[in-house]
Amino acid sequence: MAAEAPIDADVLVIGAGLAGLASAHRTTQAGLSALVLEREDEPGGRARSERWEGCTIELGASFVTPAYRRLRRLIEDCGLTNQLAPTPNAFRSAIRRDGRWHYLDYRWPEVEFMRYRGVGWREKASLLRLLPSQLRTAFSMRFFDLASAAAIDSGALEDVVGPAANRYFASPVAEVFCGYPPEEVSVPFGVLGARYPTRRAWVVEGGLGSLTGELARRLQVRCGVSVERVEVEGPGVVAETSDGEIVRGNAVILATRASEALALWLQATAETRRFLADQSYSQGLGVFLRTREPVRRTDARGRELYMEILPRGEGTNALLSVVYLNDLAPDGGLILLDAFARAAAANGDDAELAEQLESEHVGLHPEMRLEVTARRILRWPVFVPAYPPGRARELAKFRTGLAPGQIQLAGDYLYGPLMEGAVRAGQDAAERVARHLISHDRAISA
Repeated sequence: MAAEAPIDADVLVIGAGLAGLASAHRTTQAGLSALVLEREDEPGGRARSERWEGCTIELGASFVTPAYRRLRRLIEDCGLTNQLAPTPNAFRSAIRRDGRWHYLDYRWPEVEFMRYRGVGWREKASLLRLLPSQLRTAFSMRFFDLASAAAIDSGALEDVVGPAANRYFASPVAEVFCGYPPEEVSVPFGVLGARYPTRRAWVVEGGLGSLTGELARRLQVRCGVSVERVEVEGPGVVAETSDGEIVRGNAVILATRASEALALWLQATAETRRFLADQSYSQGLGVFLRTREPVRRTDARGRELYMEILPRGEGTNALLSVVYLNDLAPDGGLILLDAFARAAAANGDDAELAEQLESEHVGLHPEMRLEVTARRILRWPVFVPAYPPGRARELAKFRTGLAPGQIQLAGDYLYGPLMEGAVRAGQDAAERVARHLISHDRAISA
């Protein structure tokens, strides 16, 4: 009888983004071997950095906050804690309404709320309509785990608090950092944001790519490998690459976007396939501008701003936000212009849209007279998972069916659109795989 083909690793991980690297890291902590296969030429996914014009710029995620407990443990495991640098002005914002700038520090929304003039008293009072939802989920809610707020997934946030309170106070940050149009922000997402304001934020010196790069260095990772299918074969699993190579393991974790997991896992149940097919993602475009001199904006009390936000209808057609990143530049200035997600989706010409963003910024601040020395355009055709009304309930229902087994899913679409969600998804998938393999080994021994 022919001998069984040897395995390449106990667990195959498809995808070397943060979810994949976190799952492989947790797998090795459980005493199992892991092999990560990544189709891109370098690991990291949306947690990657780039050296550009003397600066380290982030190609996706930016911040680490106190609530990112699992992410911070990963940073500690990799010996990078001393590379966390505080960002004193993070989330200090100016929001434009009716041609005027109104200042709001999102780190302390409950303190700033009273003096903030971007919404009137009647509009502020409308935000109290969220109180029953907050009380209902006070004990079940977990940091940006959308499924933990499924009980209040009753509709759009705007339908509860009203368009003005939503557009000019509750949802601007979701639009800037996640690309969600305000009218598509759900009640669970809004309540989670109110429950977990960010008091402090850090950046990683050298960029978040330092973390994903260090994780990849410690793990067995093969980049430039495009996997075409995964399936259970005999007692193990196989992954077939576009080159026809067969990679074998005892289990596999699909740490990819939902659409890619759907294409790879043809043996998935009908329920799993429906869930994966239903997932959607935002998109966006941003332009880094390197300037000869630092570009700074301050609020009414002279405090340096982190960003300006322009809700739709406030004087721009494409420009959503301006982020001031001078601290990342060794000299001169650095700013990031972000486009509305719908503008990015409608315009396929990156250079044309970038020129429009810059033109609209100049129109807002003609007094600045920027002397731009370099431009870097970033497009995200697939940015972060969307969580429209109803998605939290769908997610909670689907996750109740996740059980130990040979093929597992991992991705931020299973928790929330933040790095913490990706890490948690990867680690939880690794734990389900480990439980399956351990119970299988015990059954054989018995």
